[in-house]
Amino acid sequence: MSAHRVPRRRTSWRAVASALVLLAVAGLAVFSLYWFATGGRWLVVQTPSMGRSAPVGTLLWVEPAHDLHVGDVVSFRPPGSASTYTHRIHAIAADGAISTKGDGNPAADPWLLHRSDVTGVVAMRWWAVGWLIKAAPLLVLGGALLAVLVRRFTAIHWQVPAATLGIATLTTLSIWIYRPLVRAELVVFGHLGADQHAARATYVSTGLLPVRLTAAGSPPLVLNDGEFGSVVTRSVDAHGRFRADVAPHITWWMWVLLMTVCFLPALWSAIVGLAPARAVLRGKMAT
Repeated sequence: MSAHRVPRRRTSWRAVASALVLLAVAGLAVFSLYWFATGGRWLVVQTPSMGRSAPVGTLLWVEPAHDLHVGDVVSFRPPGSASTYTHRIHAIAADGAISTKGDGNPAADPWLLHRSDVTGVVAMRWWAVGWLIKAAPLLVLGGALLAVLVRRFTAIHWQVPAATLGIATLTTLSIWIYRPLVRAELVVFGHLGADQHAARATYVSTGLLPVRLTAAGSPPLVLNDGEFGSVVTRSVDAHGRFRADVAPHITWWMWVLLMTVCFLPALWSAIVGLAPARAVLRGKMAT
């Protein structure tokens, strides 16, 4: 009689990775529910007035305001306005009047707030996550539709490549619609004092990747997300208008990173696609 050894089951690295992802998602969901249940809320930064402190696309975790101090970043509605702003407390007067100022603004805001105008204090700022929140409806609905299509209309051995291609397409579509990577806003463009033959162009970067601001006769300036910068230009176009150019500033290591991200779907498809073949080979060797 020969003894038969029962092979010990090994935990797949994919199962471990899936469990960790599910655990992280569940933890974030529970924390978010607790945050909302205790009066907190989310806000997504829409304008660059807070500069590097909270660039466009930052997700703000706002909690109910109790004690207010100079330096706190607060959300508020100015008197007579239905819009919500998020700026830093610049000063608190003896009578309780609150002056605010955006970190990227040269002067304090033109209004004075009362305590009742403040809707919350910013407890956490998550850079770039607001862009993901904006794209969430497209990604969730598109992902659900993709899962149905792949399961119902794709052969088993083509499901992984089809899903990978679909995810890459959804990601590309989201980037094309919301354009979070390279963005810049013109702040002011005007004559340089009394010199009618030169102009100063001031921009702020509002995208995740840095931009390069250039103008004839002025050294180029690189702006990261939320940074303001100015160049002096003496160059005019065919219509006699002063000109300054904004372009992506992608360094070599950024190109390497971007290319790696672009090829991740192909690498993932190759690795996952070869897994069944390796399993079959191990089974033949075991027998």
